[in-house]
Amino acid sequence: MTTSAGSYGGYRLSLSPSLDVAPHTLQQSLNFLEESTKRFSAENPIRVFLNAYPQETMAYVRRWARDDNYHVRRLASEGIRPFLPWSPRISIPLADIIEVLSTMHADNTRYVTRSVTNNLNDITKLARERVFDALKQWREEGRQTCAELDWMIRHSLRTLLELYDPRALKLLGYHKPEIEFTDSHATDVVLVGDSFEWRGKVSALESQKLLLTLRMHFLKANGQHSTKVFALKDLQMARGETLQIVKKIPFRPITTRVLYSGKHFVELAANGEIQAQCEFDLRTA
Repeated sequence: MTTSAGSYGGYRLSLSPSLDVAPHTLQQSLNFLEESTKRFSAENPIRVFLNAYPQETMAYVRRWARDDNYHVRRLASEGIRPFLPWSPRISIPLADIIEVLSTMHADNTRYVTRSVTNNLNDITKLARERVFDALKQWREEGRQTCAELDWMIRHSLRTLLELYDPRALKLLGYHKPEIEFTDSHATDVVLVGDSFEWRGKVSALESQKLLLTLRMHFLKANGQHSTKVFALKDLQMARGETLQIVKKIPFRPITTRVLYSGKHFVELAANGEIQAQCEFDLRTA
């Protein structure tokens, strides 16, 4: 398909890497996006109109949230995400965004509910209390199935879980851990190309739901550290039960992370509470 550059009101509109259009009226533009999203991704170009004509465009978004076509419904959520990757920011009030998501949360298509949760996860980075309030309201309404809403809550709060947010952990049933972590052994020197390994034993002192995670602090060029959380286990443990933990993390050069020689730090956490810590040296040879 031949591409053509187009503009509307001084804004360039690109529907996909292979499709540009120059609409003549706002209504025609939004109607075109409604149809095109059934075949192409339209969440990026809709943001041009959300910024230029917020009231008029949000009127369409609210209608799309109830459309019969799940691609159109997904556009209503995905297009108003605060932090849509590779897309311009929008200035739509969070209250208006959550209003749309509340209309959509009972959708019976995972393609749509996944977008709703991605949107909520974005909002946790701006106003996490609004997300907790919305999830509480949705639970009370009972319009979504319990299983799907449980999945949605977890997916919506995934960033907060990585931050060990107490309210997120509690909402998902993770309470103060009653465990012992023993027999801990960790690699103290790692060569680039090899792996860091941590072994240990978890013993449950009470029956409980446990989320075990490992938080790696990677050394950066400026001497600071960036953090990545690795999931270990998410399980129900009975009193007296033991669990052997083995986690290997490869340190091979990849395009998404540059490796720097020096001190790296690691934490093992249960339900967000740090149980053990260690450090190791990363070396090139």
